[in-house]
Amino acid sequence: MNVVTVDGVKLRTSYYDKMDWYFLCIKELLNNPVDSIWEKYRGASDAAIDACIEKTGDMLLSIRVNNTNPRNIEAQNRIYT
Repeated sequence: MNVVTVDGVKLRTSYYDKMDWYFLCIKELLNNPVDSIWEKYRGASDAAIDACIEKTGDMLLSIRVNNTNPRNIEAQNRIYT
C-alpha cells in the first residue's frame, strides 16, 4: 500500500516532482515487455516490442505496448483503461 500514498511513491521511486509521475506509467508499460523478452526470448532475433504513444486529446495519452511471441509461450493479457 505504500505506493498508493504520495509519500510512498516518493519513497519507492525517488520521483519527488509529481509531474515526473507520468513517466512511471510509461516506464512500467515498457519495462514489463522487456522483462518478458529477456526471460523467454533472450538472444532471439525474432523478438520485438512495439510501442505507440499518441496524444488523443488536450490532456489524454493513448499508450499501447505489444511484444512478439513467436514461440507461442502462454502470456498474461492485461488491458488497462
